[in-house]
Amino acid sequence: MRRLIPLALCTLLLAATGLAAPIYKWKDADGQVHLEDRLPPQGEVQVIRSPQPYLGEPAADAAASTSTASPTAEEQATAQATERQRMCVQSRERLAQGEAAERMYELDDQGTRVYLSEDRVQAHLEELRAAVASWCEEP
Repeated sequence: MRRLIPLALCTLLLAATGLAAPIYKWKDADGQVHLEDRLPPQGEVQVIRSPQPYLGEPAADAAASTSTASPTAEEQATAQATERQRMCVQSRERLAQGEAAERMYELDDQGTRVYLSEDRVQAHLEELRAAVASWCEEP
């Protein structure tokens, strides 16, 4: 048993190095592009690193990276109107789902459903209606 642990660790380390192997890009005589993990026998080769997973870009960083100039007042007003419209639609959808629901619940600390009382359901629906009113009425 004691011999299996070092053997398993060595196996995992060797397997992980295979995941970090470079990818080679090259063209054959017919001009077809090939991507392989093995070095081609001849010709011009470009080494491509393994791609990093795309985790998304935060909205504030995305806006900052696409434009270096500060937005005009008209652009800001358009962006605010678009965001308001999006939140209005989202609030209306949530209200419709809440009104159509037969029962509502919250999750406790252990992830167990705790069903809401009728008073709490009505309070939640009022919160949803207030959100619709605040997002959907004209400023």
